[in-house]
Amino acid sequence: MFNGRLRISIRQGRYFRDSDKNNIEARLGEMLIELYEKAEAVRLDREAREEAARKQVEAERRKEEQRKRYNIEVERTIALENAAMDFETACRIRSYVKAVEASCGQDRLDEETAVWVEWATNKADWFDPTVARKDELFGEREHKKTLVRRR
Repeated sequence: MFNGRLRISIRQGRYFRDSDKNNIEARLGEMLIELYEKAEAVRLDREAREEAARKQVEAERRKEEQRKRYNIEVERTIALENAAMDFETACRIRSYVKAVEASCGQDRLDEETAVWVEWATNKADWFDPTVARKDELFGEREHKKTLVRRR
């Protein structure tokens, strides 16, 4: 209600007002001190919020970095496994070709078998990541991207 007296509230529950005994101008020093204390409290709260937000952003950045490192490691592991499986396949093909050659004898290979042996050897070289021969139909084998489970 308007009563012609001034009341200034700085903090919750803390106020200054005109009265019959004291006028508000006489308490200006107390009001300034109260304002400084309130400003300091507000500043400390703001700094605490900013620090908490900065820590959360940093934690999220570290978590994202860890997730990226994990994904890269998974991709590298899959690529390694695929290359190893391709190498194993190439070794098995070469062993099979040697067995076919041994069963026929090096001297007695007919023309069709010799062509097949050359083709199979080229396929083994195509599978082998250490040789990485380019196939005329299949092109270059992408050892890292191929995920073929053979077990």
